[in-house]
Amino acid sequence: MSEQTKRKKSRSHCTLDARLIALRAQRKIACSFPNQTRRLFLDEITCHLLDTLHQLVWQYTISKKRTDYIIKQLIKVNIKLYVIVMSTGLKKQQEESFAECREMLRTAALRLIQHVNSTSSEGICVMERIQAAIRTAGTYARAIAEGHMSEKSLDKLADVVMFMSDEGFLTALTSKQPPYKDLVLEIAQDLQDSIDRGIL
Repeated sequence: MSEQTKRKKSRSHCTLDARLIALRAQRKIACSFPNQTRRLFLDEITCHLLDTLHQLVWQYTISKKRTDYIIKQLIKVNIKLYVIVMSTGLKKQQEESFAECREMLRTAALRLIQHVNSTSSEGICVMERIQAAIRTAGTYARAIAEGHMSEKSLDKLADVVMFMSDEGFLTALTSKQPPYKDLVLEIAQDLQDSIDRGIL
């Protein structure tokens, strides 16, 4: 049994099936983009990353309803953006926005990874840098999505960005304190794997 499987089994109190949510979202989104035939499958590492993030958000909010909403919308928004990029002809400015969005997300991930692997306790400085990167990525994501997503979907994108860049949440994320420390370490490992494989 892999370490990821063991960790997943130990969290039965609050779980989320990221793969199932992604597949359901793809079926619905496909109706809006009938020319899109490619299917996006989440691999084990990506699913583990999302499931661990779900645990982290739950620890912060202590609300399964709020946690489920944030993670489900995160999955759906990413799938919608993926479908938009793969199935529609992006204008040059949108292509640039996509590249910048990805770069900002990668920057946020690297900041977190470096923080987790360092002995420094400068959480506030790291938090502010991650916050800036996430908010900038959100701005670029909206630039890509406008004209392709409904106002309701754009509002949900804003909800996700607002939560993920929230000062309180990021302060907890970078605190290196229980109950966040071990979960953030797992997330950092999965993010590093995603970067190494060229996904992020």
